[in-house]
Amino acid sequence: MKLENIFKDANSIKIWQNYFKQVAKAMQVLDSDSREETAMELQDHLYNSFKDEKGTDEVSRLLAAIEKLGEPHEFLKPVVSDKLLQRGTKTLSPKTLLTGLAYKLTGGIGSLFMALLFGTGYLLTFIFGLMSFAKFLFPENVGLFRRPDESWSFGILKVTEGATELLGYWIVPLGLLAAFILYFILTQLLKFTLKKE
Repeated sequence: MKLENIFKDANSIKIWQNYFKQVAKAMQVLDSDSREETAMELQDHLYNSFKDEKGTDEVSRLLAAIEKLGEPHEFLKPVVSDKLLQRGTKTLSPKTLLTGLAYKLTGGIGSLFMALLFGTGYLLTFIFGLMSFAKFLFPENVGLFRRPDESWSFGILKVTEGATELLGYWIVPLGLLAAFILYFILTQLLKFTLKKE
């Protein structure tokens, strides 16, 4: 988009460029294709809004159009979050999913609930995986334990005196399998949830 062909006032060009610097900063966690696509959509939207504004002063019309669109760091959070989560569900990348969930935390009550729910699920996935590897480092303290009073404990325990560890090293493949299955299910649920939005 050639700004010189759209605007006659140099101040309008500066305002436009500064606005899209803010847009770029708000989307810096996205991949380049997503950034480009979103920026082009915003440019089209802002340009059309600018054209529809009444008045003759170019700068005033542009500022009014920008005001209608809003501050990029505010209105782009849900867009960035959804794009990160969509990419994360396709690539199964934990980093991308966690970044998307972190952005989701700031998006209102519904988004907060969703982020906490999925965040807790992914944390549980991490714990299952961690237990599998911790069994090699602390074999006496990791597993499924039954105490003499018939109570049960599962996880990484500090004190295991008098308790019987029931799974032994089977905790390793079972923990990894549980982590994989839970990760896959959570990611598919997240993908389904994003499609519904």
